[in-house]
Amino acid sequence: MSGMSLAVFVVFLATLVEWGVERFLGGIQQLKGWPMVWISAIVGVSLSFGFKVDIIQLVGYAGTYPWWLGQLVSGIIIGSGANAVHKFIKPSQK
Repeated sequence: MSGMSLAVFVVFLATLVEWGVERFLGGIQQLKGWPMVWISAIVGVSLSFGFKVDIIQLVGYAGTYPWWLGQLVSGIIIGSGANAVHKFIKPSQK
């Protein structure tokens, strides 16, 4: 998968997680706050490992790191929602 298509896929997954968790669990008062954050992170990490998404590789880091670290970081960022992914992936503006 090319870098651009991976970036689009990551944004799609983040939007899907944000929408899905809010849609299906947002009305449950006991899940407001930190429980919702944890649920989103778990869903994001699960999708990231399932699809083998690695944001560290996407941003161009060429060093060595454990195979699972990039997917874990990707899942946490995906679980944070589309806005967090956009902030992470967009090039810095000076």
